Amino acid sequence: MNLEEEASLLTECCLTDDSIRTVPYRARTQNNMLCSVRNSASAPTGLGAVAVEGWAKGGLMGVAREQSQDPLVDYTGL
Repeated sequence: MNLEEEASLLTECCLTDDSIRTVPYRARTQNNMLCSVRNSASAPTGLGAVAVEGWAKGGLMGVAREQSQDPLVDYTGL
C-alpha cells in the first residue's frame, strides 16, 4: 500500500518599498506499507462426540517512510 501527500504554501509579504514578495514552501511525505500474510488450516479432529478445528494466521509487516521539504527563505532574500 502506498500513500503520498503534499502540502504547499505560498506566502506574500509587503516590503518597505511597496513591492510584494512571494515565497513558496512545499512539504512531501511518502509511506509504503509492505506485508505478507499466510493462512494455515488444520483438518477437523474428532474426539468422540466433540470435533476440534483450528485456524492460524501469521503476518509480517514493514513500513518505509520518506519526507522532504523545500528550504525556508527569508522575505528579504537573506
